[in-house]
Amino acid sequence: MIFSIISVSKKPKEIFQKLITEYEKRIAHPNALNWIFINPANINQKTENKKFIEAENIIKFIPKSSYVISLDEGGKQLSSIDFSSSIEKINQSFNEITFIIGGADGLHENIIKASNLVLSLSSLTLPHQLVKIFLVEQLYRAILISKNHPYHRE
Repeated sequence: MIFSIISVSKKPKEIFQKLITEYEKRIAHPNALNWIFINPANINQKTENKKFIEAENIIKFIPKSSYVISLDEGGKQLSSIDFSSSIEKINQSFNEITFIIGGADGLHENIIKASNLVLSLSSLTLPHQLVKIFLVEQLYRAILISKNHPYHRE
């Protein structure tokens, strides 16, 4: 399985990158994890214009054969077990899942509409740096749940 994460943000600061890298190593075999960072639109523009520009840049990086999951606070919330089951089901039909993390103002409706699934990691507002960590940790957890590994406890 190939996981791609498109993030409208700068690369993570070193303190966050260390945690991300640790989970990347754990996910890596036999899976692949690719990051694509898109610069946020000009802060002086109106919110809808920024989101539209970011959406146009995001679309360029979504592989045609990928299952697309957008992260949005209004999305569906899943337990870790349900997330793992979803990843397994998706893997039966797709070789790649692309996750999209929007900019500070969220995702444009064009991205939401083009997504196969809109997912919320929490009803709390989370900083981008932590969203990246939460996402890679949950991917790692999902992989281990599917293997009945004791990492996940209920």
